[in-house]
Amino acid sequence: MLWQGKKAQRTQPRNVTQIGQDDLRTIISAYVQSNDEEGYVDIINDVGGENNDDWLYCDCQGPVAGLRGFPPAFTTRTNNKLVRLAAPWGAHATECPFYIKPSEHRAGKKSHRKPSETQKVKLTGPFGVEIDSNVRAQAPQQGGGVQRRNSLAEVLMRLIDTSYSNWLSLDDQHQDDNATSDDALSRLWRAGKKIPLEGRGHLSEILFTNLDWLPQRLEKIKERNESWEKGPRPFQILITLADEIAPHAFRALNGQKYEVQNHLAVFGEPLTQEDRVAATRAPWVVICLLASNTQENDPAILRAYAHPVYSTTRLMPVDSNYERITLTVIVDALSRLTDHENYHVIKPVFDADKAPADAPGPVIPDFIVTRKRDEDAGKLRRAGTRLLVETMGYNDPMYRERKNLMHELMKIAFRVQEVVTHDFTLNEDRDDIFVRNLLEALGE
Repeated sequence: MLWQGKKAQRTQPRNVTQIGQDDLRTIISAYVQSNDEEGYVDIINDVGGENNDDWLYCDCQGPVAGLRGFPPAFTTRTNNKLVRLAAPWGAHATECPFYIKPSEHRAGKKSHRKPSETQKVKLTGPFGVEIDSNVRAQAPQQGGGVQRRNSLAEVLMRLIDTSYSNWLSLDDQHQDDNATSDDALSRLWRAGKKIPLEGRGHLSEILFTNLDWLPQRLEKIKERNESWEKGPRPFQILITLADEIAPHAFRALNGQKYEVQNHLAVFGEPLTQEDRVAATRAPWVVICLLASNTQENDPAILRAYAHPVYSTTRLMPVDSNYERITLTVIVDALSRLTDHENYHVIKPVFDADKAPADAPGPVIPDFIVTRKRDEDAGKLRRAGTRLLVETMGYNDPMYRERKNLMHELMKIAFRVQEVVTHDFTLNEDRDDIFVRNLLEALGE
């Protein structure tokens, strides 16, 4: 059973309210199926409280005698959003629907590890067999049950990492003035030449980034379906940019809307029909799987995954608009240094190699700032300066507790003494404080 209570009442609960079974079913179904809006908004308004700041706690570990130590399940957000909270994966009772099995937890952590160069990509099975049928968008929730990246998200992160799109070198910042979104997408296509597909060939052979080619590629799949006998069904991969997303569609930069037949998974919170918050995280890079559900059906965009990026010409993934601001402040501060050409900013997309084995989730800092550029951008100089940067977007105690735990694990994994934070809960001089701490840690 879920119980409603203010965030601040976790240690001193008052006026805790039990959620009725009918309302509970509505809440969970609205979370699981993001296109089901009936009754959802009224429930969220009721649960969210006057300031939209209530949490829903789970009493699976025993009778409610105050909420101290009880694992949270959901919280509400503005714009009628419901977000599943990152309780430690073992916090719920094994029979509780919010319990995350150890096998699921391990699979979640594994999906965030960097694949080997020879690991082959598998995105489809035979007709009637779906990959990722139960995998939703992963949430940016460190320190709790790890939600697995789906296969499209894994491929996109691999392309971004292989193409060094998650590296920003201060000595080539001037090149961005003439860069285009087509240039940025072409880097991902070229990276696909290095990633092998299941069977034979490489990812670049079935990957395209030009939306004008979409009808032709769909027709190609249809022709191959007619001669298909066994093995993975024919498919193609489209990667493009979008400025608007919805549960089953996205609007590309050309202004056209493209439907997604099954599901469009999104990094972060599940989408509702009226998702105003999503607009603040645009632009998005979207990776789409083109295939048919059955051999007789016409091919379409079956599944898609969207992740916010820094800009349409710099496809560095960001987990929130807060991170986008942090990156801008970092670049502005470093660009003013006389030796700015020696600096990199990196957005890690995989779990740290040296992360402690008992870490509750993947150890992935928001940004890494390095000095003394190595000729091989894939290796960090041991002699150079390496600094971890974390964006702090919220002020609630559990979020801070999880973040602080991960910061300690980051120090171990990356062998650093300090994590510099950009704290968005500071109202005055927020950026000045961050820049001052950043430059001091870098010895500037």
